[in-house]
Amino acid sequence: MFTFHNISDYMGYFEKSPPIALAGISAHARECGEHHTGGVLGCTISTDDYEIRRVLTVQSSDVASIERSYWWITGQRSYSLRIVAEFEYKKSLEDIPAWEKVLKRLEKNKVEHTFVLNIRCVESLLPFAILLERTEEIHLKGCTLESLAALERLNRLRNIEFRECWGSVSLHPLATCPNLTSVSVYYFVNGPNPETLGRLQNVKKIVLSRCNMENVDFLKGCAMLECLEVQSCRWLRSLNGLLGLKHLKIVDARSSGIKSLRGLTGCVALKSVNVRECKELKSLDGLSESPNLRTLDASESGVQNIHALSGCAALEDVNVQECENLKSLDGLCGLKKLKIVKAEGSGIENIKGLTGCMALEEVNVRRCGELKSLIGLSGLQKLRLLTADHSGITDILSLTGCTSLEEVDVSWGKMLESLDGLSGLKKLRKVSAECSGIESIQGLVGCVALEEVYVHGCENMDSLDGVSGLHNLKVVYCGKTQITSIEPLSACFMLESLSVCYCEKLTSLDGLSGLKRLKFVHATWSGIKTIGKLTGCVSLETVEAIRCEKLVSIDGLSGLPSLKTLYMFASGIRDVIALNTCTALESVSVGGCEDLASLDGLSGLKNLKKVVASDSGIRNIGGLSGCVALDEVNVSYCKKLTSLSGLKGLPNLKTVEARESGIRNIRVLSECKSLETVNVENCRELISLDGLTGLVKLRVVKAKDTGIDSITPLSGCNALERLDITHCQKVRSLDGLSGLQNLKYFIAVSSGLNNICGLTVCVALEKLDVSYCGALISLEGLSESKRLKSVEATECGVESLLGLTGCVSLESVDVYRCKNLSSLDGLSGLPKLKWVNAASSGVKNIEGLTGCEGLESLDVHFCGYLTSLQCLDGLPNLRSVKANGTCVPPHIQLCRCPNLKELILE
Repeated sequence: MFTFHNISDYMGYFEKSPPIALAGISAHARECGEHHTGGVLGCTISTDDYEIRRVLTVQSSDVASIERSYWWITGQRSYSLRIVAEFEYKKSLEDIPAWEKVLKRLEKNKVEHTFVLNIRCVESLLPFAILLERTEEIHLKGCTLESLAALERLNRLRNIEFRECWGSVSLHPLATCPNLTSVSVYYFVNGPNPETLGRLQNVKKIVLSRCNMENVDFLKGCAMLECLEVQSCRWLRSLNGLLGLKHLKIVDARSSGIKSLRGLTGCVALKSVNVRECKELKSLDGLSESPNLRTLDASESGVQNIHALSGCAALEDVNVQECENLKSLDGLCGLKKLKIVKAEGSGIENIKGLTGCMALEEVNVRRCGELKSLIGLSGLQKLRLLTADHSGITDILSLTGCTSLEEVDVSWGKMLESLDGLSGLKKLRKVSAECSGIESIQGLVGCVALEEVYVHGCENMDSLDGVSGLHNLKVVYCGKTQITSIEPLSACFMLESLSVCYCEKLTSLDGLSGLKRLKFVHATWSGIKTIGKLTGCVSLETVEAIRCEKLVSIDGLSGLPSLKTLYMFASGIRDVIALNTCTALESVSVGGCEDLASLDGLSGLKNLKKVVASDSGIRNIGGLSGCVALDEVNVSYCKKLTSLSGLKGLPNLKTVEARESGIRNIRVLSECKSLETVNVENCRELISLDGLTGLVKLRVVKAKDTGIDSITPLSGCNALERLDITHCQKVRSLDGLSGLQNLKYFIAVSSGLNNICGLTVCVALEKLDVSYCGALISLEGLSESKRLKSVEATECGVESLLGLTGCVSLESVDVYRCKNLSSLDGLSGLPKLKWVNAASSGVKNIEGLTGCEGLESLDVHFCGYLTSLQCLDGLPNLRSVKANGTCVPPHIQLCRCPNLKELILE
C-alpha cells in the first residue's frame, strides 16, 4: 500500500491523465490528479491572476462528456471552477442548446463557476445570446461580424478580445456592459471606431493593436485605466488623451507613429513604458513627472536625448538599444535605483550620464563605435556585468573601483591596448577580450575569483603573464596570439579547458603537468613540437592537435587514466605506442598522418570505440586486435594498407570504412557478428566479398569500382538494406541476393549484369538503378517488389518492361536511350506512377500507360517511331508531356487532361 502523502509521486508515472481509479480514492488524490499536466476527466488545477482555479477546457462538441463527468466536476468545490468552451465554425452552433442546459444545471446546483467562450470563424453572435448572459470572458478569432448587438447589457462580462476579425461593426454595445474591465482588439479588418471605449467607466485594460487611429483622446474619461497597448498603430501620433490618468501603470506603444510622450504628463502611477521602434519619437518629454516609472524600452526609436528621465527616481531598467541619434546618457545621472542600462548599437559618445547610479548592475554598450571611454562607471560598486564588445573604447581604467564586477566583455575593441583597470577585482569571474588590441593580460593580476579568460585572436599579445597563480581559473582561450609559452598556467590548479589553436610560435605544452583538473587541450594549427609530460593531468579527457606538422611524438600522453578522445589529424606523429596505457581511450583520429606506419599501441584497449586513420601512411592495423569495444574503423585512402587483420573477431564492430585503400580481401570480417556497414569502394585489388556471408546484422555494402566478380558471399545477410556494385564489370548475375527480404536500394550502374532474377523475393526493394548495363535485356525478377518506387535503367539493353507488372508502388521509371525498348507495356494501371522518361528510346507506342491515373510527367522526345498520344487523354493528374522529335501530329490536343500545363510537340 502507498500512503496519501506520496500520492503525487505515483501520479508522476503517467504521461497523460492518471487513471480515475487512482485519482478518486480521496480528496487529496483528486487534487494531485488535477495538478497533473493531463488533469482528470479534463479538469486541471492552475494559478491565474494570483488565484487557484480548477479549469475545464473542452470543444463545444464534447458537451456530452461534461454530462458524463458531471459528478466529478461538481464533487470538489475547494477551488472555483472555470469552464472554457471552444466553438469553431457554423456547425458548432448546433451544440449551443446542450451547453445552455449544462450552465443552467450548474446554477441550479449552486456550483460556483465562471464561463469563458472561445469563438472562431462564425458570422453572428446572436445564436449565443443565452450563453453570453452567463459569460465572463469572450475570445473572438477569425469571425466575420455584422453586429455586436448580442453583447448588449451583459452584466457578467469582464473581458472581451477580438483577434483577426472582419466587419464594419460598432463597439457601442460594449458601453452597456457595466462590469467590463478589459477590451482587446488585435487587427480588426474594416474595424470599428474605438472611440466608444471612452464610455467604459470601469475599464482597466485596453488593447488596440494595428488600429487606424490618430489619437487616443477618447480615453480622457477612463479614470480607472491601468494598462494601454497600442502596438503597431502606424497612424497614431499623440497620447494626449492619457493626460493626468492617475491609475495608468502600463503604456505599450511599440511600432506606432507617436511623435511625443507629453500625453503621459501627470500619470503618476506609471511603471512601464514601451516605445520600441517608434521612429518619429525624438524626445521623452512627458515622463519627467513619473515618480514610479521602473521600466523604459525606447530601443530602435528616434529619441535624441533622455533628459526627461532625470526625475524618474524609481527607474530600474532603461533600454535605448539601436537609437542611432542618441549621443549621450545624460538624464540618468544619480538615479539611485537604476539597475540595468542597454545602449547596444546606439550613437552614444560617452556614458558620463551614469555617474552616481550606485545601484547599477548591468551595462550593455556593445557596438557603440563612437564610445571611447567608460568614464561614468567609476566607483559603481554594484556593477556586475559590462558588455562593451565591438565598441571604440581605448581603456578600462574606470572599472578600478567596480568591486562587484563579475563579467567583462571588451572583445573586438581594436583601440584597447590593455586590461589595466581590472587588477585586484575580487569577484571578477569572466573576461572576454577576443580579437582586441591588447598587448598583455597583466591587468588580471589579483583577480582571485577569475574562472574564464577569452583572448583568442589578440595578435599583439605575446605572453600569458598575468594569470599566474589565479587558482580558480578554469578556462583559457588564447588561440591565434603570439605567445611562446604556457608556463604561467602551471600554478592554475583549477584549469579545466585550454585552447592555444593557431599559436604558431608556441612550440611546447610544457607547464600543464600536474594540473589535476585539466580536461580539454586544443592546440590545432599550433607550432608545438612536443606535448611535454602531462603525467599529472589525471582528468585529461580530450587532446586536439590537428595539423600540427612539427609534432612528431605524443609520448607525453602515456599513462593518462582519463584520456578518452585524441584528434591528431594531419600531424607529424610517427607512432601511437604511448597510448598503450591510456585505458579509458574511446576515440582516436590520426587521419592524414603520413608518417604514421602502424596503429601499434592501441591493442587491447578495452574502451576504444572509434579509430579514424584515413589517408594516413599505415601499412597494417594489427594494433587494433583485442579492442573488444571497437565500433567504427576508418582506413579509407590508406594506399599502403593491404589487409584488415587486426579486426578479426571484434564482437562490437559495426562500421568499416576502407574506400580507396590497398586491401586485397576482407575475409577477417567473417567473425565480426555486429557488422552493419562495409565500404570498400574503389578498392581495385579487392576481388571478392568473401568474409561477409551470414553476417545477419549487415545493412549496407558499398563495393563500387572494385574487382569483385560475384555477390554470392552476401547470401545469408538477411538485414541487408543497401548494396552498390557500380562499375563492377565482372559481376554477371545476382546470385546470392535472392530472398534478402530487407533489401531496399540496389545500385549496379555500368556493371556487367545480364539479368536481375536474383532480386526475386526481395520484397522490400524501393529503388533499383541498373543504368548503362548494356548486357541487361530484361527486368524479370521484380514482379514481387510491391514496394518498388523507382527504376533507373538509362541506356540499358532492356527490350521490355513487362517485368514491372505488379509493382503497384512504382512512382518513377527512367529508360532514357534504351534503343531496344519498343513499348511501355508492363506499366498499365500502376496507380502511383508519376514520372516516366523514355526519351530517345525505341518506343513506338505508349499504350502501356493506359490507366496510369497518377501520371504527372512523360518525356518521349526523340522517339522517332512514336505516332500517337491518344492513351494519355483523360489522365487527371498529367501536367507535362514532351514529345518533340516524334511522329505525333503537331495539332494534337489532350483536352481531357485538366491539369496539363506543358505539351511540347515540335
